[in-house]
Order: sequence, then C-alpha cells, then structure tokens
Amino acid sequence: MTLKEATKKKSELRMYAFFVLYFLNEHKSLTGYELGNLIKEKTRGYFSATAGNVYPVLKDLEEKGYVSSEEPVGGRGKIRYSITINGKRALRESAKIYKERFENIVQFFDKVLNEDASVLQLGIQSGGVIDIA
Repeated sequence: MTLKEATKKKSELRMYAFFVLYFLNEHKSLTGYELGNLIKEKTRGYFSATAGNVYPVLKDLEEKGYVSSEEPVGGRGKIRYSITINGKRALRESAKIYKERFENIVQFFDKVLNEDASVLQLGIQSGGVIDIA
C-alpha cells in the first residue's frame, strides 16, 4: 500500500457516516430519527434508516470528535446532533476521496456505454441484427 492509499484509507469515512455528516452540515442540528429519515429519503432507500445503524454511527462520530450532541433541558425530549469543525474537515476530505473514486467508476460505465453504442451503430450500418438483451 502506498502512502497515498494509506492516507486515503485513514481519512475516508464509511458512506453512511459520510451521509450523516453531510446532512448535519446542511442543517443546524438533527435528531437521530430525523437523520435516518433524511438519509433514507435522499438515497431513495438505498441506505436504510434504523436505530440500529443511525445511533452507532452517531456514537462513533461523536467519539472521534466529528459530531457533538446536546440533550434537551430537563432531560426530556430527543438528543440533537451537530457537526463540529473536525467533522467538517473529515467530510471535506472524504468528499474528495469519494469524488475521485466515483469519477473513476463513471469512466468505466462511459467506456462500456460508448463501446455498446459503437457496436450498435456498426450493426445498424451493416444491416445486421444485434441482440443486446
């Protein structure tokens, strides 16, 4: 593993944690329930939103200093979470890593789609029948 790879791995957030920080960055503060609903809605259900996956991520992010929590006065009500300065830094670093990674993946899709378009075009020009199923 190169130094660059090791650095990326160390600074990269898991995707779910990335979304938690992203939505905390977009909103002043959110409850775990609100976060889960936002993640589920905005990822079109790709990431599930249960207490079993939201709260452990929030706890981990808080232990790392990326998130702070505030209990309501009197102890009644829901805990609200906010992103910290360190959380904003981690979000930005992970965004750079994910952007680079996804740009590379998109290049693969583009290549496949362009090759398929070329094959299709050749088949049409030669009058051939192409089964693309």
